[in-house]
Amino acid sequence: ATVVDALLEAVLPGGTLLFPTHSWALAERPNDLSFDVRSTPAMRIGAIPEAARRKPGAQRSLHATHSVVAFGPRTGIYVRGHERCDTPCGVGSPYHTLAERSGLVLLLGCDHRSNTSIHMVEELLELPRAMEEGRRTALLTGYDGTTLKLPTRMHSFRLREFMRVDEPMSRLGIQRTVRVGPALCRVVDARRQRDWLLEELRRDPGWLFG
Repeated sequence: ATVVDALLEAVLPGGTLLFPTHSWALAERPNDLSFDVRSTPAMRIGAIPEAARRKPGAQRSLHATHSVVAFGPRTGIYVRGHERCDTPCGVGSPYHTLAERSGLVLLLGCDHRSNTSIHMVEELLELPRAMEEGRRTALLTGYDGTTLKLPTRMHSFRLREFMRVDEPMSRLGIQRTVRVGPALCRVVDARRQRDWLLEELRRDPGWLFG
């Protein structure tokens, strides 16, 4: 909660702050992909996203596996309509919008193995090994208690080597590294990362798959 408050103080009131509140562990349930925006916790991504989810004023996008919570004046731009996206992080998702609006990705004490915005580029290119075949049905309950039954596509669990982007992105000035206490952090220009990765993965679609 202290980290969430510090980030809110740094970004608000003029900026908009997003936290991932992923629940992709739900995908491990073969017959039950049920998500409630009010109560489904952030799963397996640490204590900070869950603290953000519980913060008064948090607005969460409606998505079974890759929701975000947002704070600030442009919250609606990021969270609205996520449930209608064909893929978790593709066109119309918060991750795509962040790149379109030249936002920043902060990897706070973690590295690109936790950089979900790389999945966004995979989805834009429709890389064949990035997604599972077919679609699953998600039951999505919103803030008003209404439940929607919608098809959704799922990421594959094939191993990626996302740290391959680290050295070239530093060299090209797409990211910079800073320290917050003992934590090495990366600040990434989301638009430049997207544009560079689109070029790299068009040239070699298998680059991140080892």
